[in-house]
Amino acid sequence: MRKNVILTALVIILISMIPSFTCTAQKVLIEPYEMWITMNQEFIKGNTTKAIIIKNNKDEKMNFTWYIENPSPASKRQNRTSIANLSWVDVEPKWCDTLPGDKAYFYIYLNIPETEENLNQSWEIWVTFELGGNGLINYEHTVRIYIDTPNFFKNSNNENLIIDQNFVVIVFSLIIFLFAAIFFYKFKNR
Repeated sequence: MRKNVILTALVIILISMIPSFTCTAQKVLIEPYEMWITMNQEFIKGNTTKAIIIKNNKDEKMNFTWYIENPSPASKRQNRTSIANLSWVDVEPKWCDTLPGDKAYFYIYLNIPETEENLNQSWEIWVTFELGGNGLINYEHTVRIYIDTPNFFKNSNNENLIIDQNFVVIVFSLIIFLFAAIFFYKFKNR
């Protein structure tokens, strides 16, 4: 009988704690859940101007920190691969304390090397935020970041276009010169 009373008391205590665990996660709003960074003609260096916004709806001050990771193969979206080096992506600031009702803004920075291997890539990374508070459990929330790199180097494509234009001008000039030379030769021989 005594064991039943102790067991019942423990169950009641655990059940009463469940709402406080779930409320912590619900009182923090993170937007967006997914973010696309598409580079059409050139690699983005530095701030992408893409922001992750976290709103503290709790009644207490909260600290938000983050880390970057590659998703597991089973969790990755279709047609996405892992980035070769996580150090190519950074988030600023490193951490942020927010008062009740305040918002924290975290900006995505890129420093992807402009190499042939990094052209035409479709990467997926996760920025995972640790939603620290004064509770027993610290929650984490992940934002999926999709990075699409350019299909070609902008400068090399333009250089080819300039070379092609120069080639056409040279050939056109040679044709005009030949016609002029033939015309003067026939005119002189009359």
